[in-house]
Amino acid sequence: MKKGWVIGAVAVVGLGLTLAYLDRSANPRTVSGESGPLSTSRSPTTQKATVKSGSSASQGQQSSTQPSIARPLETQSFGEILRFAEQGNPAAQRALSDRYSDCSAYSLSPARFKANVEATAKMASLPKATVDRVTAIADTLCADVDGGQPIPHEAVNLWLEQSAKNGDLIAKVKLAAKAPAKLKPTDANQLIADVIASGDPNALLELASLTGRLDDSGIDPRYRGYVGGGPNDEYAWAIAACRKGAACGADSRIMKLVCINTMRCSYNNYEQFVLTEMIPQGGKKRAEQIAKALEQNFIN
Repeated sequence: MKKGWVIGAVAVVGLGLTLAYLDRSANPRTVSGESGPLSTSRSPTTQKATVKSGSSASQGQQSSTQPSIARPLETQSFGEILRFAEQGNPAAQRALSDRYSDCSAYSLSPARFKANVEATAKMASLPKATVDRVTAIADTLCADVDGGQPIPHEAVNLWLEQSAKNGDLIAKVKLAAKAPAKLKPTDANQLIADVIASGDPNALLELASLTGRLDDSGIDPRYRGYVGGGPNDEYAWAIAACRKGAACGADSRIMKLVCINTMRCSYNNYEQFVLTEMIPQGGKKRAEQIAKALEQNFIN
């Protein structure tokens, strides 16, 4: 594990995190997908609608009156995501929550955000190309969010809760990961079972942010050896998900956020980043064992 400048990393990270210098020769720090006070000026709609999406575990049946989402939601503009979310599509509502989360700090002051990036890069002796890469990704993700207005405090949770209410499995996992200590063992077992049964590698990737922080008491014996083991086990779930086809490639949301939040922008995929930067040498063997066991025992 190399010493370097990091904003944070896990299964999912966001732009709202504070730049921080971490000595990763100690225990690597992990953070959840949320990163401080965020939200939307628009209230989530309660209108029910399902729109076909290639990246959601909770697609439902496509309504004949609703347009199809032809491309992964994370690749679409804020306006497109917002339109589908307001039509009631749960996957789009979750994607909207993600976009608000990712763009929290940027929305408060793009200029200040970029100044912080430049200052961090200077202190870490990073090349200008890294600064350009980070700011370009942030601009693409965030410049059009809410017309450039600061993101209100309630946006992330309101849209995420609406998505979960409308049946989106990934949203349910994200909500559970916000307060894992409050999750009853029966609910945790059901959530893990639902993710595995869904066959959705992106849901499995999101589950990684929860499994390392669950107390394994009361957990179904089938899962007990794979939860509650801390960050390395958490990363093992993510590795297994990536190997099964989750959105972990260089152009995925997770890797864009890795670039922004860690300024490590040269990795081809999330598995490569995790194995190189986040799992200490002594933990790699266990992480690989868990990832393989998950693939063999649970992931179709």
